[in-house]
Amino acid sequence: IKLFKNIYLFIKLACFIKIKKIDIVIHLGAYHFILNFLSYLDTSTIVIPQGSEINQLYKGRVKNFIDILFNNSKLITARSEGMKKRILDIYPLANNKVRLLNWGIKDEFFLSDFTNNKKENITIISYRATGKIYNIDIIFDAIKKLKEEHGNIKFIYVEYNKSFDYNLDLSICDEIYSGLSSTELATLLHKCDISISLPSYDGFATSLL
Repeated sequence: IKLFKNIYLFIKLACFIKIKKIDIVIHLGAYHFILNFLSYLDTSTIVIPQGSEINQLYKGRVKNFIDILFNNSKLITARSEGMKKRILDIYPLANNKVRLLNWGIKDEFFLSDFTNNKKENITIISYRATGKIYNIDIIFDAIKKLKEEHGNIKFIYVEYNKSFDYNLDLSICDEIYSGLSSTELATLLHKCDISISLPSYDGFATSLL
């Protein structure tokens, strides 16, 4: 049943792309069973791979489908130097079409006003971090230590996609939110200096933004 649904979705999207004369298709994620064949259409394909797809998941069927997408893409984006290196390690043919977006943090950050403590207040937010794989307990421990050492740290915790109960010390939180809409979350992110998420399966420095 799932196979037929995927084939139906592929045909539906392929027809939509042809009818609407769409020139560019962006894949957020490099692996999707069947849909990766959309890259064979007469369009320009841009791929934004996830860290796990080019790390531990890059094997077997996943590897084959990702290779199809990489081979047919016009651009492959990398969110850090580490991701770019990994993409070129597993797919050397991508050398001329990998573009570094650097969503992760630059080395210059560690020489900035944040670490020199010149900024009056630093607001750190952690969201999408309540599931077990996001290591929220480690984040809370790090924030607690930061607050003990520096008096200008403000921590905002957003309970999002909760799937595991931790015994968290909520006293270190300056603000706590749950059930936010996408607009409310975007507004909250906009006023923060740093966003932290630590997924267990990523393996690249894209979690500190």
